[in-house]
Parts: sequence; structure tokens; C-alpha cells
Amino acid sequence: MGKDGFLQRLFGGSSRGEGRASWRMVSKPFGELPRSDSEVTRDVFRFTVHFVERAPLDVTEAEALWSAADMIGTVAAERRAALQRVGMAVGHSGRQLPPELDRLLHPSPGIGLLANCRSQRITVLEGGESELQTGPMLKTAELILPGDPEPRHFEAVRFVVRLRAKRLEEDWVRVTLLPEIHHGPVVQRHVPDTHGNWRITTSQSVVPLYALGVQTDLTPSDHLILGRHPNRTDGLGKWFFSAFTEDGLVTAERLVILRLDGVGVLRPAYRE
Repeated sequence: MGKDGFLQRLFGGSSRGEGRASWRMVSKPFGELPRSDSEVTRDVFRFTVHFVERAPLDVTEAEALWSAADMIGTVAAERRAALQRVGMAVGHSGRQLPPELDRLLHPSPGIGLLANCRSQRITVLEGGESELQTGPMLKTAELILPGDPEPRHFEAVRFVVRLRAKRLEEDWVRVTLLPEIHHGPVVQRHVPDTHGNWRITTSQSVVPLYALGVQTDLTPSDHLILGRHPNRTDGLGKWFFSAFTEDGLVTAERLVILRLDGVGVLRPAYRE
């Protein structure tokens, strides 16, 4: 499915990564290094993404939900404040989700907390990335971006979080999340890849929100939680993590729960 095609399924994610060799996946335990320094290998990161959609919460309910996630140790205080100003929040949980979050994925009969939950497994190659469309596609939107005094007009708008991953020492993976606004017609463009090379792609215009980007380190089975900040109901967070009626009324709140499943190694498949 194309990177920025209008037919991308709502809540979808599309992975990509460039390479000149023909690759095959070799399953290895997390943290195992290539057997020979002369081997050309690439790490492959496996994630499960849960897109949760539920009725909007009042402040008390939202605070109770987010108190179950570690919002303090996930990102630096300055970046946390920047996210809060625009109505976004990022939290962390270990292998076992707290009950407040786990029941969103495994609701008991009759609780009625969940309107919808969709899960998707994605793979991100070393040097590659994946796009998570977290918000709805809108015909037009007036948005105030970080640092802008006045709202900007956008057409054919999509709200996307770009995901990248990089292996660190031992059992640690650095995950980068970058909110982006995709807008306008789909045309051919020259864009830089993660290695600094230029390539031609078919896409919309992209406005990366670097002031809201997050980097955090995970080990296998750790979770990241993304959504609207419990104490801020307006701002960009509303657009990235809500569902709307045609007249702009919020009908549901969206939460993204990202789980690092593990890391494998790709080796080039050569033919004699």
C-alpha cells in the first residue's frame, strides 16, 4: 500500500525500508549479534500496534487512565511540557500492562468501555520506517502549529505518527516517534531518505512537527501509549487522537498502544 495514498486504511500503518540486496529474514533471539563482522546484515524490529477507539472521557476518567502509564520517565520534562501544550501525551508501561490499560484490549463482557479496537503487526527495517495514521482524514482543517501565532489552512489532511527504531547495546531499542501533518494532492516529490540520499516518491506534502518528536528506549515486550492529554482537550492532540462527525464534533477518543515484540536479523540471500 502506498506511503501516502488516499486509500490507506483508517488506523493503518505502512512499513518500508530500502535495500539493494535480496533479503530474507533469519529468526534470532533478541540481542544476538552477527556471527561474522564481514556479514552484511540489517536489524528488523517487530511491533504490535493496538488502535483503541472509545467514548470521550471526562477529566477524572482520563486522569485515572493516564495515571496507570509512566508519563514522567518516558520523555524529558521540556518535551513533555511541549506535548501537553498541544494536548498530546506519551506514556510507558512494561511487559504487563496495568489493568486500566489492559482491559481496553481485553474488555470483560458488559463493561462497555470499548467502541472499537484494531490490532496490527508491523515490521520496521534498520534504516526504514513506518507510518501510523492516528487521526481521521479531513477535507479541510485550520490548525495552530507549535511556534505559529495564527492557524494555518490545510486541505486533504491526514494525521500521521512516523515510527523509526534503532538497536542500542544489549537488549535496548531506541524508538523515535514523529507527529506529521500530511496534506494536499498526491504528486511525485524528491525526498531524502534516512541515509541522506534523495529519492523520488509519490506523496502528499508533509509538515513534520519536530518540536513534538519523542525518543525513548525500550526492551522487548515494553509498551508505549500515545493519546490526548487528560488535562487539555483542544490543540493538535484533539486532531491526532479523535474521531469526528462531518460538522466537527468529537465522537470518540483514540489511543495508540505500541508494543515492541522483538528484533530479528536480516541476511542477504545470495545465489551461486
